[in-house]
Amino acid sequence: MTVKRQIIERATGKTISIPKEVLTSCSVVTAVGRTEITVDGHGGIISYETTHIRVKTGNGCVVIEGSNLVIDYYHNEELKIVGCIKGIIW
Repeated sequence: MTVKRQIIERATGKTISIPKEVLTSCSVVTAVGRTEITVDGHGGIISYETTHIRVKTGNGCVVIEGSNLVIDYYHNEELKIVGCIKGIIW
């Protein structure tokens, strides 16, 4: 059991179920077909080209490869990449 989970359970007096990405520094990468990817819990953009985008995650980085790649939106917690996605490298 993680320290964060113990603190929350002590404070509420209840056993709780929290997704691991909330308690750790894990990022969630979701691909929708071959045209869009969202990265939730990112740490920022490392590099940005129309053929590849490198995004910092909690445990390294993820590289999105393709063509005509564009950052559709960028927020503190989530970003969305659209274009013709050819690969994801962890």
